[in-house]
Amino acid sequence: MQLLKKFKAWLSKLDEYDKQAKQIRCEDRRGEYDYTTESLKIKK
Repeated sequence: MQLLKKFKAWLSKLDEYDKQAKQIRCEDRRGEYDYTTESLKIKK
């Protein structure tokens, strides 16, 4: 049961990353995305 909860949490996290990645690509195509702030966020 605990494993299922962890798996569902992992899936939702994966989905969230996917949404962020799509948004980044979309902004990148328009040349609006700032990669420097994002790399700082990831390092924390």
